[in-house]
Amino acid sequence: MKKIIHFIIISFLLLNVACESESETIESPLKDRSLNGVWIVKAYIENKELFGPFSIETQLTPENDSIIINDTKTFWGFQVKVETKNSNNTFETESSINELSKVGANINVMGGQIIGKDSIFFDMQFEDDENPFGITYQIKGHRK
Repeated sequence: MKKIIHFIIISFLLLNVACESESETIESPLKDRSLNGVWIVKAYIENKELFGPFSIETQLTPENDSIIINDTKTFWGFQVKVETKNSNNTFETESSINELSKVGANINVMGGQIIGKDSIFFDMQFEDDENPFGITYQIKGHRK
């Protein structure tokens, strides 16, 4: 009888440890899909095409808490670090410095989302626009 009780206890402990190990290795959805890549996008204002197509590059930071978005100087000439929200596949930032701006202008990125595996969407506002932060540009496209 003691052997059966020991076997049940050991089995329970092993099962418990196995379940904990599995849950620790499951990564968030954004980390499962590589954010590193090139995207072909267009810029819109109020759903009217403004510019494009052009490419942007995204790269997940080593800390896995944000991405760098760079438009390769074809649309606005911006590069900005944007915080990721891994639990719901979104990213956004308020007043992050445009690393390519000569005057250190800020950028807002709102409602950023990876849709499916190969689509991207986000809204942007620029401090160095004619009306600072006054125009919202929708950026949307697909992975190259």
